[in-house]
Amino acid sequence: IRSIPNEILTRVMQLTVFDPYPLHNTLSAALRLSHVSRHFRSIAHSASELWTLICPKFPLKNDQVLFWLDVLARSKARSIDVVVNAQAETTGATQPYAAFIGAVIAHSDRWRKFEITSDTWEPIALFLGQSHHLVLLPRMEELVL
Repeated sequence: IRSIPNEILTRVMQLTVFDPYPLHNTLSAALRLSHVSRHFRSIAHSASELWTLICPKFPLKNDQVLFWLDVLARSKARSIDVVVNAQAETTGATQPYAAFIGAVIAHSDRWRKFEITSDTWEPIALFLGQSHHLVLLPRMEELVL
């Protein structure tokens, strides 16, 4: 495998991650590929297109916020899709959720899609409360609240 050029391996990873029937979602597939070997990890982490879906599971813990900061960094300057499904149990974890929303808002100029759904108003209100920090949204194609 080491004799295969990195560009070819990156393309194979893209085809795996963006398969019409993904393992769970694109991020799950990218993570699995990055755990195959050090070589795969290096290639996967440098392939920014593999890290463009930001879809945390809630409630969030502080270490998970750090993970999402890493994913945002790996996506480099690419457009990102942010999908947040915050259910009632999110209510007890306001600090990590607020930190996550703040980090995502810092990258709002790269949003292609932003979707936030919840069974309570609190997570959406927290997002709207921080939304005054939004910059222009030049890449936005889809917004779901």
